[in-house]
Amino acid sequence: MSRFAFNIGFIDRPITFGLLFGAITGDLATALGICVFFELLWLDFFPAGTYIPPNRALPAFLCLALTHMLGLSLPADVLLLLLLTLPTAWLGAKLEGWQRVWQNASYNEAQLWVKDEVQGFRSGALIRRGVLQTVLLQGGTFLLIGLIGLWAVPELLAYWPVTGSDLGWGHLWSAALIGGVLSLRIKAAYGTLLAGLALAFFVIWFTSMSA
Repeated sequence: MSRFAFNIGFIDRPITFGLLFGAITGDLATALGICVFFELLWLDFFPAGTYIPPNRALPAFLCLALTHMLGLSLPADVLLLLLLTLPTAWLGAKLEGWQRVWQNASYNEAQLWVKDEVQGFRSGALIRRGVLQTVLLQGGTFLLIGLIGLWAVPELLAYWPVTGSDLGWGHLWSAALIGGVLSLRIKAAYGTLLAGLALAFFVIWFTSMSA
Protein backbone atom coordinates (compact mmCIF):
# COMPACT_ATOMS: atom_id res chain seq x y z
CA MET A 1 0.00 0.00 0.00
CA SER A 2 2.77 2.43 0.90
CA ARG A 3 4.48 2.00 -2.48
CA PHE A 4 1.65 3.59 -4.50
CA ALA A 5 -1.51 4.23 -2.46
CA PHE A 6 -0.16 6.17 0.53
CA ASN A 7 3.02 8.18 1.06
CA ILE A 8 4.12 7.27 4.60
CA GLY A 9 7.83 7.94 4.23
CA PHE A 10 10.30 5.58 5.85
CA ILE A 11 7.63 3.42 7.50
CA ASP A 12 7.55 1.19 4.41
CA ARG A 13 11.27 0.34 4.69
CA PRO A 14 12.19 -3.10 6.12
CA ILE A 15 14.40 -1.65 8.84
CA THR A 16 11.55 0.55 10.13
CA PHE A 17 8.77 -2.03 10.32
CA GLY A 18 11.36 -4.55 11.55
CA LEU A 19 11.96 -2.33 14.58
CA LEU A 20 8.20 -2.01 15.14
CA PHE A 21 7.64 -5.76 14.78
CA GLY A 22 10.52 -6.56 17.12
CA ALA A 23 9.25 -4.10 19.73
CA ILE A 24 5.77 -5.63 19.61
CA THR A 25 6.85 -9.30 19.67
CA GLY A 26 9.81 -8.85 22.01
CA ASP A 27 12.29 -10.56 19.67
CA LEU A 28 14.12 -7.50 18.41
CA ALA A 29 17.31 -9.35 17.43
CA THR A 30 15.60 -11.71 14.97
CA ALA A 31 13.38 -8.98 13.51
CA LEU A 32 16.35 -6.69 12.91
CA GLY A 33 18.42 -9.56 11.52
CA ILE A 34 15.77 -10.27 8.90
CA CYS A 35 15.02 -6.68 7.98
CA VAL A 36 18.65 -5.55 7.79
CA PHE A 37 19.19 -8.44 5.35
CA PHE A 38 16.40 -7.23 3.07
CA GLU A 39 17.41 -3.59 3.51
CA LEU A 40 20.92 -4.37 2.25
CA LEU A 41 19.65 -6.69 -0.47
CA TRP A 42 17.64 -4.01 -2.28
CA LEU A 43 20.16 -1.16 -2.05
CA ASP A 44 20.60 -0.99 -5.81
CA PHE A 45 16.90 -1.26 -6.70
CA PHE A 46 14.82 1.92 -6.87
CA PRO A 47 11.79 3.02 -8.91
CA ALA A 48 12.56 5.09 -11.99
CA GLY A 49 10.06 5.82 -14.74
CA THR A 50 7.93 2.78 -15.46
CA TYR A 51 10.31 0.36 -13.72
CA ILE A 52 8.71 -1.45 -10.78
CA PRO A 53 11.39 -2.59 -8.30
CA PRO A 54 11.02 -5.82 -6.30
CA ASN A 55 8.50 -5.58 -3.49
CA ARG A 56 10.88 -5.54 -0.53
CA ALA A 57 8.06 -5.48 2.03
CA LEU A 58 6.37 -8.74 1.01
CA PRO A 59 9.25 -11.18 1.71
CA ALA A 60 10.26 -9.25 4.83
CA PHE A 61 6.75 -9.40 6.29
CA LEU A 62 6.46 -13.09 5.40
CA CYS A 63 9.77 -13.86 7.14
CA LEU A 64 8.83 -11.86 10.21
CA ALA A 65 5.42 -13.51 10.51
CA LEU A 66 6.64 -17.06 9.89
CA THR A 67 9.66 -16.84 12.21
CA HIS A 68 7.43 -15.55 14.98
CA MET A 69 4.68 -18.13 14.45
CA LEU A 70 7.12 -21.04 14.07
CA GLY A 71 9.36 -19.92 16.93
CA LEU A 72 12.53 -19.61 14.83
CA SER A 73 15.36 -17.32 15.90
CA LEU A 74 18.68 -18.88 14.83
CA PRO A 75 20.11 -17.37 11.63
CA ALA A 76 20.82 -20.84 10.24
CA ASP A 77 17.11 -21.69 10.44
CA VAL A 78 15.90 -18.27 9.33
CA LEU A 79 18.10 -18.58 6.23
CA LEU A 80 15.67 -21.17 4.86
CA LEU A 81 12.82 -18.65 5.15
CA LEU A 82 14.91 -15.91 3.54
CA LEU A 83 15.57 -18.11 0.53
CA LEU A 84 11.99 -19.36 0.26
CA THR A 85 10.38 -15.93 0.49
CA LEU A 86 12.89 -14.11 -1.71
CA PRO A 87 11.03 -14.87 -5.00
CA THR A 88 7.90 -13.21 -3.60
CA ALA A 89 9.63 -9.83 -4.02
CA TRP A 90 9.44 -10.27 -7.80
CA LEU A 91 5.98 -11.80 -7.52
CA GLY A 92 4.78 -8.70 -5.69
CA ALA A 93 6.25 -6.47 -8.41
CA LYS A 94 4.57 -8.60 -11.08
CA LEU A 95 1.21 -8.25 -9.32
CA GLU A 96 1.66 -4.49 -9.24
CA GLY A 97 2.36 -4.53 -12.97
CA TRP A 98 -0.81 -6.51 -13.63
CA GLN A 99 -2.81 -4.11 -11.50
CA ARG A 100 -1.52 -1.16 -13.50
CA VAL A 101 -2.81 -2.84 -16.65
CA TRP A 102 -6.18 -3.40 -14.98
CA GLN A 103 -6.25 0.27 -14.01
CA ASN A 104 -6.31 1.20 -17.70
CA ALA A 105 -10.08 0.70 -17.50
CA SER A 106 -10.27 3.31 -14.74
CA TYR A 107 -8.14 5.68 -16.81
CA ASN A 108 -10.45 5.30 -19.80
CA GLU A 109 -13.44 5.83 -17.55
CA ALA A 110 -11.91 9.03 -16.18
CA GLN A 111 -11.28 10.27 -19.71
CA LEU A 112 -14.94 9.77 -20.61
CA TRP A 113 -16.07 11.59 -17.48
CA VAL A 114 -13.84 14.57 -18.25
CA LYS A 115 -15.00 14.80 -21.86
CA ASP A 116 -18.70 14.03 -21.57
CA GLU A 117 -19.82 14.08 -17.94
CA VAL A 118 -17.75 16.67 -16.11
CA GLN A 119 -20.38 17.11 -13.39
CA GLY A 120 -20.45 13.37 -12.72
CA PHE A 121 -16.69 12.98 -12.40
CA ARG A 122 -16.02 10.83 -9.33
CA SER A 123 -12.27 10.56 -8.82
CA GLY A 124 -12.75 9.23 -5.29
CA ALA A 125 -14.53 6.14 -6.61
CA LEU A 126 -11.61 5.33 -8.90
CA ILE A 127 -9.12 5.77 -6.08
CA ARG A 128 -11.12 3.57 -3.70
CA ARG A 129 -11.38 0.89 -6.36
CA GLY A 130 -7.62 0.92 -6.93
CA VAL A 131 -6.87 0.76 -3.20
CA LEU A 132 -9.33 -2.11 -2.76
CA GLN A 133 -7.67 -4.00 -5.61
CA THR A 134 -4.30 -3.56 -3.92
CA VAL A 135 -5.60 -4.80 -0.57
CA LEU A 136 -7.25 -7.88 -2.07
CA LEU A 137 -4.43 -8.74 -4.46
CA GLN A 138 -1.41 -8.21 -2.21
CA GLY A 139 -3.18 -9.18 1.02
CA GLY A 140 -4.56 -12.38 -0.48
CA THR A 141 -1.11 -13.28 -1.82
CA PHE A 142 0.44 -12.69 1.59
CA LEU A 143 -2.12 -14.87 3.38
CA LEU A 144 -1.91 -17.67 0.82
CA ILE A 145 1.90 -17.83 0.84
CA GLY A 146 1.93 -17.51 4.63
CA LEU A 147 -0.39 -20.50 5.04
CA ILE A 148 1.71 -22.56 2.64
CA GLY A 149 4.81 -21.56 4.59
CA LEU A 150 3.31 -22.62 7.92
CA TRP A 151 2.76 -26.08 6.47
CA ALA A 152 5.93 -26.46 4.37
CA VAL A 153 8.70 -24.85 6.44
CA PRO A 154 8.60 -27.31 9.40
CA GLU A 155 8.78 -30.18 6.91
CA LEU A 156 11.73 -28.64 5.06
CA LEU A 157 13.61 -27.77 8.25
CA ALA A 158 13.91 -31.48 9.03
CA TYR A 159 16.15 -31.81 5.93
CA TRP A 160 17.83 -28.39 6.13
CA PRO A 161 21.60 -29.06 6.18
CA VAL A 162 22.57 -25.71 7.73
CA THR A 163 20.63 -26.30 10.97
CA GLY A 164 22.94 -26.31 13.96
CA SER A 165 25.80 -24.53 12.16
CA ASP A 166 27.63 -21.44 13.40
CA LEU A 167 26.09 -19.25 10.71
CA GLY A 168 25.49 -15.76 12.09
CA TRP A 169 23.65 -12.64 11.01
CA GLY A 170 26.94 -11.09 9.91
CA HIS A 171 27.38 -13.81 7.30
CA LEU A 172 23.89 -13.24 5.91
CA TRP A 173 24.29 -9.45 5.88
CA SER A 174 27.61 -9.74 4.04
CA ALA A 175 25.99 -11.92 1.38
CA ALA A 176 23.10 -9.46 0.99
CA LEU A 177 25.52 -6.56 0.58
CA ILE A 178 27.24 -8.08 -2.47
CA GLY A 179 24.64 -6.68 -4.89
CA GLY A 180 24.97 -3.17 -3.48
CA VAL A 181 28.76 -3.30 -3.71
CA LEU A 182 28.68 -4.57 -7.29
CA SER A 183 26.29 -1.76 -8.23
CA LEU A 184 29.03 0.80 -7.58
CA ARG A 185 30.13 1.91 -11.05
CA ILE A 186 32.50 4.73 -10.10
CA LYS A 187 36.16 3.98 -9.48
CA ALA A 188 36.32 6.54 -6.69
CA ALA A 189 33.50 4.70 -4.91
CA TYR A 190 35.46 1.44 -5.03
CA GLY A 191 38.51 3.27 -3.73
CA THR A 192 36.53 4.70 -0.83
CA LEU A 193 35.10 1.26 -0.07
CA LEU A 194 38.52 -0.40 -0.06
CA ALA A 195 39.99 2.38 2.09
CA GLY A 196 37.14 1.97 4.58
CA LEU A 197 37.64 -1.80 4.71
CA ALA A 198 41.38 -1.38 5.22
CA LEU A 199 40.75 1.11 8.03
CA ALA A 200 38.24 -1.23 9.66
CA PHE A 201 40.63 -4.19 9.51
CA PHE A 202 43.43 -2.02 10.94
CA VAL A 203 41.26 -0.90 13.85
CA ILE A 204 40.23 -4.51 14.57
CA TRP A 205 43.84 -5.69 14.38
CA PHE A 206 45.16 -2.86 16.56
CA THR A 207 42.42 -3.41 19.15
CA SER A 208 43.15 -7.13 19.33
CA MET A 209 46.88 -6.47 19.70
CA SER A 210 46.29 -3.93 22.47
CA ALA A 211 44.06 -6.40 24.34
